[in-house]
Amino acid sequence: MRRFPVWMLGILVLLAAGCCKKDGALRPVHFTLRWQDWNRSSLEALPDGTVVGIIASDALNVPNVKAVSSDAALEPEIKLFWQSRQTEPTLFLAYMPYNPSLSGLPFDFSVREDQREEEGYRASDFLSSTVSTSPGNTVPFILRHRLTRMTVIVTGVTDMTGKVRSVLLERVPRKGTLPDMAADFADVTDAGPVQAGAFVEEDGRTGYSALFFPSEQTLSFVVTTTRDRTFSYVLPSPMTFKAGEAYQTVVNLSEVPGSGGNLPFTVSVSDWADGGNIPFL
Repeated sequence: MRRFPVWMLGILVLLAAGCCKKDGALRPVHFTLRWQDWNRSSLEALPDGTVVGIIASDALNVPNVKAVSSDAALEPEIKLFWQSRQTEPTLFLAYMPYNPSLSGLPFDFSVREDQREEEGYRASDFLSSTVSTSPGNTVPFILRHRLTRMTVIVTGVTDMTGKVRSVLLERVPRKGTLPDMAADFADVTDAGPVQAGAFVEEDGRTGYSALFFPSEQTLSFVVTTTRDRTFSYVLPSPMTFKAGEAYQTVVNLSEVPGSGGNLPFTVSVSDWADGGNIPFL
């Protein structure tokens, strides 16, 4: 898809609208917006005021336009129109979080190194939807998570161990490039630490969740407590972490031998239905 400077977007849209007006066939593009939670159990409308970006391929050639959700619909800040005499479908991409500096594809996205607060976590949660739609039809976006979520459930906290101060994922990929409308990241790089955010599960246990790019890796993380004790964990072998999957592990600090060292653990795909609304501490 050709790339255009952001300032040309308004001109392109106005030209498209003008062509349609000449034939008396002004046809605005209408959008709906829903999203799917991590375990794909439900489709829901996003809260009113949710901001996303829209990119469109030929024949509209829209490099990046801001849009806001309202009552399950999506309203672009600049009205989009189907081309005059257009018969072929157009490929649309909706994504969030919205980045006003983008000027089309490809573009880079990075997760935050510090995801301990909700703002950093939300800024790291890339969602997107790709839809091919014929002229005159509504474009039905369904946003899905495109990264990997890892959650460490910490149990066995005692006076000897001290309370958990932090959970640090080590050397997870933090940057990727979205090369085309297919919404699969490529050139995943920048392996480094990510601080996980603390939240409370429904059963009262405390978990620590972080987002990173899908990859095959030997995951490791470090739990640090208020008694300045560190507990290091490493997977026994490499594991493939897939896009849009939520993984979890449960570790028990009270079972750690006094000698410490790297401790093995297992990971499972979680079946949470929290809709991504993690209640941060």
